[in-house]
Parts: sequence; structure tokens; C-alpha cells
Amino acid sequence: MRAALLIAALAAPLHGQVASAGSVRLALLEEIGTSLSLSLPATLEALSRERASSVIMRENQVIPGYYSGDDFFLKIPRADFQTSTQPAVALVSGQETAVIYPPVPSFVEALLRAAADPATFQNQAVFRFSTAPLTVSLTRTFEGEGLISARRGLELPPGSQWNNTVAAFHRLSWEGKEITVAEAGKVFSSLGRMATALEREKANGPPIIGLSRGRVFGTPTSDLHGAALARALEQLGLRFSAVSGAELRNWQQLHAYRQERPDGIRFLSANLSYSSAPAITLLPAHALVEAGGLRVAVVGITPPSAARYLPEAGLSHAQIADPVASLRPRLAKLRQEADLVVLLCELGPDTTMLRYVAGADVVLADDVEDLDSPPSAEAFQADRGPLDWPLWTMQSFYRSLDVLETAMTRSAHTTSLRIKESHIPLAPSIQPHQDFPLFDPASFGITRSTEPPLIPAAQRIFPGRSPRGNRTAALEFWTMAASLLAEDSQAELAILPAHPQPIQLSDSMDVPEGVARLWLETGENLALARMNGAQVRAALGEAKRLAAAHSRGELPSDVLPLALGAMSQDGLVHGLPLQDDSFYRVATTRSLAAAKGWEQDPAGPGTTVDDAALKALRRRQGSPARSYRDWMEGRPVRERGLWEINFRDAALNIQNTKIVRDDAFDTVPNSRIQGNDELLIGGVLKTDADYFLSRYKWSNSLELEYARSRLRPRNQATVSNLTANRASFLTSATRRAGAVWARWLAQSWGPSLALQYEGQLENTPPLRRRQVYSAYPGVEFYDGTFVRTLRLAANIKRDLSRDPPDTQYGLRTRALVSHSWGPAPLSLEGEFWANYFFLAPRDQPQDLRLEANANIKLRFPIRKYLNISPFIDYYVFCLKSRPIWGYSAMTGITIGFSRLWKPQYERF
Repeated sequence: MRAALLIAALAAPLHGQVASAGSVRLALLEEIGTSLSLSLPATLEALSRERASSVIMRENQVIPGYYSGDDFFLKIPRADFQTSTQPAVALVSGQETAVIYPPVPSFVEALLRAAADPATFQNQAVFRFSTAPLTVSLTRTFEGEGLISARRGLELPPGSQWNNTVAAFHRLSWEGKEITVAEAGKVFSSLGRMATALEREKANGPPIIGLSRGRVFGTPTSDLHGAALARALEQLGLRFSAVSGAELRNWQQLHAYRQERPDGIRFLSANLSYSSAPAITLLPAHALVEAGGLRVAVVGITPPSAARYLPEAGLSHAQIADPVASLRPRLAKLRQEADLVVLLCELGPDTTMLRYVAGADVVLADDVEDLDSPPSAEAFQADRGPLDWPLWTMQSFYRSLDVLETAMTRSAHTTSLRIKESHIPLAPSIQPHQDFPLFDPASFGITRSTEPPLIPAAQRIFPGRSPRGNRTAALEFWTMAASLLAEDSQAELAILPAHPQPIQLSDSMDVPEGVARLWLETGENLALARMNGAQVRAALGEAKRLAAAHSRGELPSDVLPLALGAMSQDGLVHGLPLQDDSFYRVATTRSLAAAKGWEQDPAGPGTTVDDAALKALRRRQGSPARSYRDWMEGRPVRERGLWEINFRDAALNIQNTKIVRDDAFDTVPNSRIQGNDELLIGGVLKTDADYFLSRYKWSNSLELEYARSRLRPRNQATVSNLTANRASFLTSATRRAGAVWARWLAQSWGPSLALQYEGQLENTPPLRRRQVYSAYPGVEFYDGTFVRTLRLAANIKRDLSRDPPDTQYGLRTRALVSHSWGPAPLSLEGEFWANYFFLAPRDQPQDLRLEANANIKLRFPIRKYLNISPFIDYYVFCLKSRPIWGYSAMTGITIGFSRLWKPQYERF
């Protein structure tokens, strides 16, 4: 609470004769949603936990109601009582009124004790009620509805009227006695109440200039949205508004409004400028207005944190410059044109230095915790200089009309400035202005519909869990929406901003479709992004950090936590760890993808997040509570197998050389002339197709290698050389048993069985065609950041190309490695395998004891999936019968095709 601030002695005499004086009031006219609260649902939940043996909850409903002062009545869709009157006890507070019948003293006492316990509510608030005896009227209509009326008298006091509100109806058993609790909230705020309060203010005192720091087109919690809200604020008297992040998110609406209403609200920003010309702003930087004998300069400031909305607004050519640096060259000129300089901006971590900008007089405004009776404050400065710091930073209270009265006196040698800040609470006692719409519970999604709920109550979804706070509830809802959208948009996962919920229900209440629809009024466009594993991992880390800050209440109001769906908290997608160089199809919002720089599908789903999520919830209405719990914890809607096809290598080399010459050219020293006719045909194809489902992995590898050259030396016989002639198919199945501590080596491991066929593409008589079948029972390590797969296994080899067929036993290892650098990226890839066979009595001279191969490539991308790759291939071998070794080495450069393809989520 601020006391009056005395900058200079109030009694200090002014030097010289008074030359001029003026006074004007600045009123914050900003979007303000209707506010009401019902505390008893949470109180009853707390009581049922503490006294589980005494309380049995039977029914909970949130329905429309009506109130006037402390009187209220409500209708419930289905009534199981007859028309009668009942003795009751009334519970009255500044926020709500409730009745309990019959008035069981032990229950009333226990309920009041729980309501006054800070542990009942996450924000440590307490609700204190006064009590009074009352008679409740119960009426059952012919349609089966029930009317509950709690009134102190037959007639309303003069000047009073019935107002719409949200009410709650609870039936429970307390120590074997049936009790009913009915309550109605009292409505605060609303533009209608602000209009009434402003009309009263205008009747007394200096003229008023209506100002706003932004959000002219509304937020998810506003009563009105878009142009309707802008017109309502203009009707209220709003003349100038700064540009906040909300305006950038609604840039098209802002542009349309300015064209439609050129004399309407003027939008100002001194630091929203062109990147190529920082001195030129997209909108006017300030406005000059004369009122109350003063020339007032209003300067708008856009918070730098709003820059993340520029791409979504189509303003990639714009920037949000440093506020202080943008103001310094302007304020000196404004001091010559204006008596009073007002800075208009939402104060936050990136704008707090505006309090100390030389040349400004007042700053509007700083949001503070809402109070029922905000305090007034005053300040005065005699002999104020033109380059002094701001004398005052106004405070803004959510449920009040905030007014700052400024009075300036100028003499020949001095200028004095007096500030008086006041706040008029927009309490229920202020009747809404007739020109503005009244509060409608349906706008909060509250109706008397008897349709089944869209989402079960949290107590059914999370039985036995302590109550969620409002922050947690919003994050869980958006996590569920992310899981559903990932499934319905055929994405691998989803990342959504978790918007706040305009209305929160207690954990014991089902969520009707109207409330869910209200939660989904974000206006966000659904987008599909292509993100690599490193980007997804960064988003997961950011989501955890924001969620932790959000749960502690430390997250700035303009920053939303992130909800991740179809992805486990330990970073598994499809049950697999993230691969930094793999790409994932991600459902997200267009604004979030633009702000983060994620690559978007240009076509996109063509719908909004709100519509898509609502359709997804309707489609699954009535699902088991366990399903909702899984979705709220980020699990996928269903386990889907994942195909990954990796074209590791695909290259073709065809070369035909033909030389026609006379023998007279034999002495010419030119290799092109002295060469020979040659036909070279070669190619390689190496492809892996992996299928993942839950803990299981099915891998298939096809490798084809062929290279033949036919050389015809001049006047000699043709010579053929077959340097590569291999066909191999390997299939294996692995069950994930656990994780590995070294991520570079592997992130998963499990028992594995592989079967392989090795043969030839071309027969080479007189040798028999190669036909070798092998089985490899063993263990596989896979999904490492460097080692993609490593198999250690026994080797059972059956060679049908031998006569008679031969079987050998030994050991087998095979590894694939890969590592990428840079955004292109440059990548190193390698394949290593080795076979070792035990000695046996039937070994033949041609049998090998050991054979091993290493192939290493360095890929340089040319265009998309085409690349140029220098390579080294080294094959070493050793006979069984004698320790004689040999090797084959190849080096070269290939131009080929390589890509990792997910056919379920990508077009080829």
C-alpha cells in the first residue's frame, strides 16, 4: 500500500507570479472481464478429504442464477423435492451468498472452519462468512425443474434489481443426514459497471482522457472480442492505446479497424519500427491533445517481449527497439510541444526502466494485486525540471476504474506538478450501464443443459489426488488437447501454449461443453511444423522450465507455459528417445511456430486449435476416466506403430568410353587418345526399414552392390572385371529391456534375433551361386546419438553354395554410426561388421576364420537429399586353416541420394 509521496515540501511557496495552470485526469479504459468466484465447491472438497468418513458427495452442479444484494434464487434442471419451505442458515461474504438446509450446526461449523483455512486454497486466500437464520422456498415446476429461493423479504429494496450470476448446487450426506448447499456468486467488474462509474466521474472534476496500454481487441478472458470490444471501448471514451503483444497477435483486426474507424481509437508505438529504417515507426509514436488547459503528449511503448508475435502478424520486416533508446531523441522535442508527457505501456521486466526515463512526467501503468478497496495516493513536486524522472508510476487494479488526476502550475521561473491517484471499485453495488450488455452466464459456458458432460470431473480422472490449483488445471487441459490434436492431425506430437481458463471449476464438477468451449476461445490457428529432434528437445526443456515457474506463480503474465502431447515427460516419442538429427511432424499453433522459427507446412490443416480440439473432445465424449488421465499426462491417444525408412545410400555409376582412331595416332602423348574402349556399370543401394511399436523394434536391411567393367584394349581380347556383386537382406526383432547411461552409445537395449540372406546379383560360373543363410541370436544396443545400432550376437551360418552344404558357428558384430554438424548438415556415416568362426573338423581350405568390413563416408549435401560423399571401404579376411591374411581397400567419391523417411507422416 502506498502512502502519499512528498517530493518537495507541500508548503513551499511558488517563486514568481503564476503564468498558467491546468488540470486533467487520465483514466485507464481497458478490456475488463466479468469477475466472480464461488469458494464453497473447493471448501466442500477439502471437508470431504478431512472428514471422509462423515461426508458423501452426491451431486454437484454449476448453473445460472440470479442475485440482488444478498438475496438469490436459482433453477436446477432436475428436482427431486416437493414445493415447501425449509429452515436454513445463510452464509454471506463480499464475494458470494450461500444457504444450507437443513442447518445442521456441526456441518455449518465444519464448513466455516474449512473456508477460513488457508490450506484449502492454492493462493492461500481465506473466505470469511457471516451467518444468519433464513427460510428457503423450494418450488417444483410442472416441467420437473426446481426453484430454490433465498430472500430476506418479499420486495427488493428501492433501486435494486435482479442480476444474472453463476450459482452452484450441492447435495451431500453429513454423518448420515442429507444436506443441500446452494450458493450464488456476486458479479464484479464488466465494461457496463466501468461505464457507470466513468459517467459519475465525468460529472465532477477536470476533463478525462481515456487511455489503454493495449489488449483493445481482447484476450481469452474478455467478455467481448475483436472489433466488438474495440467499438465498446471507443464508446466508453478510449482515445489512445499503446500497442501490446495482443495487438500484434490481432494485427489484421487492428489494420481493419483503423481503416473502418479513422477517427476512432489511435494506436501509438514509439519503438515498433522498420528493421531497415529504425527511425521510422509503423504507427504514430505519440499524440498531442489539449484538455483542461494543458497540452498533453501521450507516447505509446510496445514491450520488447512482444517481438515473438511479429512473424505471425506478417511483420518480419519490423522490429521492437529498446524503449529507452527510442524515447531519448523524442522526449527533448516533446518537452517543447507539451506541458505533460505521459508514457503508456504495460510495465514488466523489459520495460521497468521507463520509470527512470528523463523527460517524462507520469508512467501508466503497473499491474498490482487486486484489492477490494484499492488505496488512493498523492504526490507533489515543486520546481519540476523538463528532464526530471517521472514523478509518478500509476498502479492498475483489475476490478476498479483507475484514474490519475494531474494538476500543473507554471510561473515565470518554476513549474509544479501535483498527482492524485484514485481507484473506484467496480463492485456489485454499481449497476451496469444500460448501453452495455449485461453479464450472461452462457458466456461462461454455464447453462441448465441436461446433456452429459464433455469432460469428467477431476476427482474421477485423478481419484485420491489432492486438489489441483487453477494453474495446474489449465496446463492439464491443454496437455490433453495436445494429445488429441496430435492424433487427429496425424502428427507425431503436439506443442501448444497453455492459455489461462476464464472460469475454473472445482475438482468435483464435471465440465460441460459450454465451459470447454469457453476455455477454447483462443483464436489460435492450427499449424503443422517440421522440427528436428534438437528443436523438440529444446521445447521439452522450455516446457519443463515454464511449468515449474508457472506452478510457483513466478511466470510473467504475458508468457504462457507450453503443453506437450503424445510425448512422455522423459522425452520419448513413439516410446523412443529423441534423435537430434531426425525430423518430427508436430501439431502446434501458427503463432508459436512463427515465434520459434519452426518450419511450417504451407498448406496446414486450415482450421483453428479451438475448433479442432472441440471436435476431438466431442468425438471421445464418454470415454473412460482413465483415458482422460492418460491424455492429461501427455500420453498418446493410442499406440501407433512407426515406420522409418532410411535410404542410407543410393548411387548409380554408368560410364561408356569409345575411341576410334588410326594407328598413326600411336605416338601422340594424350591419354584420351591412347585410352581404350570401356563400359563401366556400377551401383549401390542400402536401405533400412524399421518398425517400432511400444517396446518392440522390427528392423529390415536391404543391401545391393554391383560394379562391372568391360575393357577392350586396342587389338586385344576383351577383359571383364566384376568388383562388386552382392545382395543381402537382414531382418531382426528386438524387445526393449531398458536404457543405457551413455547416450552417444545407445539409449535403448534389448534381446534380439536376426536372420540374414547373402547372395549375388549375377552368377559367376564356374563357381556356384552364393547362397548363405545366417541366424544371429544376441543383444542389440540402439538409438544412440552417435552409434545408431550395435549388435553383439552368436553366428549360425548355413552355406548352400558349398557341396555338400556347410554349417559354421561363431560370433557376429555389426554397428552403424552417424553424426551430423551444422544446419545443412554435414554428416559422417559408417558401417562396421565382423564375423568370427570357430575351428571345426570339417573345415575346408577356402573357409575363413575372420572377415571384417569398415565403410566410412563423409556426406556433403548438394541439394535437399542429393549429396557428394568421399568414402573409404576396407575389407580384411583371414583363412581358417592357415594364418594367412589379406585385404581389399577402396576409396572414391560418389554422388548419391540419402534420406530418412517416415511414410506415415511425410510425403516422399
